This record gives sequence, structure tokens and C-alpha cells, in this order.
Amino acid sequence: MKSTMVVENIVEPKELFLMWKANSGRRHKVGVLTPDQFTYLPLDSPEIVDALQDGFEEFPAFDITKHVHDNPLPVFMRRCPPTDRRDFDAYLQAFSLDPNSAAVKKMSNFTLLGYTGAYVHGNPFHLLNPFSGIATAFEFVMQIAGAHHNYFKTHDDTNLLGQLLQAALEPDNVNDPFAVKLCLNGEPFGYIQRGLNHSFGEWVASNRLESIRLSRVNGSVDHRYAYAFVRVKALGVG
Repeated sequence: MKSTMVVENIVEPKELFLMWKANSGRRHKVGVLTPDQFTYLPLDSPEIVDALQDGFEEFPAFDITKHVHDNPLPVFMRRCPPTDRRDFDAYLQAFSLDPNSAAVKKMSNFTLLGYTGAYVHGNPFHLLNPFSGIATAFEFVMQIAGAHHNYFKTHDDTNLLGQLLQAALEPDNVNDPFAVKLCLNGEPFGYIQRGLNHSFGEWVASNRLESIRLSRVNGSVDHRYAYAFVRVKALGVG
């Protein structure tokens, strides 16, 4: 039986956001990555000012006093396992990417970063693909924010994989009027990460969000990380 959680429609990112997670647990967008350049947000922008107040200094590889940095991809690719490592196929599969798929085999490094996020355990930085401006159907895996503060406070992860999550906009959220809450069987589960919530709001409003299913749970007993497989319909498809 064919898995319902395999990325079949791969789209090339236009840009990726560099996200930084503070000790407070808040996530901040601090820069934008394209295939050729990494650019910090302006130092006087609300996002950077907020991040600096939360303890942000800079991404270690790039001096924050220099706004634009060229040829950044090798720096970020070091955060991913090399393609010749024995566990590389398992790394792809963790993000629902089929290592035997022709589309996956010809992915660019930039697309790979967009689909995996270049997470490093214990490191506060990762990349976020906003999946903005895409009219075709596509799928991806995302990390859910705040699941350990919500669902896993009172529940374990037994029999969760494959379960459907429901998305609900929270325009009255005092912390973020663009917040998108995720629920499981009517119970709060977590939130869409900042940086991706605007796209989710658009998909919900246009009825493009087909499904969100739990695809993976890992981490320690005291701090569980949950990931979801997301399907988005093509623009104009009912």
C-alpha cells in the first residue's frame, strides 16, 4: 500500500528564512537566504529589534555588522549530513522524502535546505521555507511549535502518527494576530511556526489546506518535538 505521507510534488523555494529560537522559547526571523546570498534583516527592523531584546547576537558564520553575505550555501549545507553518509537516506525519509525518487535525487542544495530546515540538535538556528506564492499542489513536513507546552503536558505520543490535526486561525491572539493553532480531536496541540503562519492563513482562507497529519515525534521525555506532513491543494481546486 502506498504511503499517504510521501512528498510527491517538490517545489523550488524562492527564499528561506533564518529562524532563531531564544531561551524563552520564542522564535524570531533574523535573515533571508537565497541561493546566492544571505541577508540579515535591517538592524532597526521590528523583527531584529525584538530578537536582540530576547538575546540574539548573530549567526556564528556571518558578521551581523555586514548586512549581505555572498555564497552562503556551503555554510548551511554543513548542517546537513553529506549525501555519501550511510544514514543520508534515513535523513531524507524523516522529512517524507523518498531517496529513490527521481525528483528527490535531482533536488538542488537550496531545495534540500528548504525541505529539511537544516536543523542541528541543540542549536537555536534553523531554516524555514515559507512556501509563499506557489500556485501548484505540493507537500512538505514541518516542525510544530509549542507541542511540548500544550499536548504533551498531559498526553504521551502513543498512536499519534498519521492522526489528523485541525488548523484554526486566532486573530484575537494577543501575542500574534496571525497565529494558527493546531488541535487534535478538539484539544490544543501546538501552533504553526512564525514565518509560516501567514501562508497557512492564506491556505485556510482559500480552502487550499487539504490535510495536516502527524508524521514524527522525537526528543526527550521532558521535551517532545512533533512534526506534521502537510498537503496543500493547487490554487483554484475545490
